[in-house]
Amino acid sequence: RELVWDPLWRAALDRAQPGGGAIEAGLTGLVARSPGAPCFASDITEMLIPGLSALGRSADLVSSVAAGMSAQIGRGGWSAALAFDRVLEPDLEEGEREAQAQFVPEPRLLASVLSPGEPSAEGTAYLLRIGRACRKGGMRANRMSAMRRWLVACEAYPDRLPRCGTTAQAARDLGVAFLRAAAGGGNDMAGRRFAEAAGLWEAGDPRRALDQVREAVVIDLQLPVPAIRALLAAPDRPLSPLERRELVYFARAGTRELRALAAVRLRGEREWAHDARAALEQLRFDRDPWVRAIAWSPAPGTDQTSGSSH
Repeated sequence: RELVWDPLWRAALDRAQPGGGAIEAGLTGLVARSPGAPCFASDITEMLIPGLSALGRSADLVSSVAAGMSAQIGRGGWSAALAFDRVLEPDLEEGEREAQAQFVPEPRLLASVLSPGEPSAEGTAYLLRIGRACRKGGMRANRMSAMRRWLVACEAYPDRLPRCGTTAQAARDLGVAFLRAAAGGGNDMAGRRFAEAAGLWEAGDPRRALDQVREAVVIDLQLPVPAIRALLAAPDRPLSPLERRELVYFARAGTRELRALAAVRLRGEREWAHDARAALEQLRFDRDPWVRAIAWSPAPGTDQTSGSSH
C-alpha cells in the first residue's frame, strides 16, 4: 500500500480492497501517471471507477452540492463516500477543446471517509461514492481491460509517463509490479509481452514498454490482418491504402480503444492523406477526452506544438 502515492486512490482502495497494493493500483490506472502529474476527471471516471468495479465495488462520481448528501449514502447501496475538491484550470491555449480534457484538477481529500451518520459533505466539490459488493469480471478480462485503459491514457497524455528520477520511482515500481502480476507465468502471448514490458518499464523506458503492451492489446482484439499490421508498424512507415482505410473506419465507428489507436497511427498520415486528416478532425471533437487529446497531438518526431500541454 505504501506505493499508492495518490491520496484519493489510496482512500478508495482502502475502502474497496483493504490490504491491496500494486495490482489494485494497476487495475485502477494509477500506473499511467507520475506523482505530481495532473489528475484529470477522466482518470477518475475512466480508470479509477472501472478499476473499482473489477475489484467488486461499484462507484460513481457525483457533485456534492446537494444538501444532506451523507444522509443518502446509506440508501441506494452506497456504503461510503470520499469528499474532495477539484480545481478547474482551463488550458487557454486550446480553447477549442471540451472542458473535461482541459481541466488540471488536483484532488484534495477534504474528508477521509463519510459513512452514514457522519457530517455532510455539503460545500465540497465532488463525492466519489463507493458501493457495496458487485459482480466481478474474470481475471483475464479485467487484466486486458486495464491494459487497454492504461495504453490509451498514456497515448493521450504521454508527458505524465513516469520518467527516471526519485519522484517517479513510486509510479515506476507500481507499473513493474502490475505488469509482472499481469504476465503471470508468461504462458500466453499477452503474458510474454507483459513480462517484456515489465523489464523495460523497470529499466526506465516506458515508451518501449508501452509498445509491448500495445502489441498484446492489438492482437487480443482479433482485428483483420491489415489493421493489426497498420497499428503495430513503425510510425514512420507509410500506410498502404487498404491499411489506411481500415484505420479510418475504426476512427469513425470503432470502440474507444480502436478510435484512440487509429488516431495514434493516422497522425503520421495527415500531411498527405485527406481521409486521415478528415478522420482526425472528426476525432478532435470526439465524446471521449482521451481520444480528443490524441487527435489534437502531433505525430511523434514533429516539431509542432503538442495539442495537450499536460
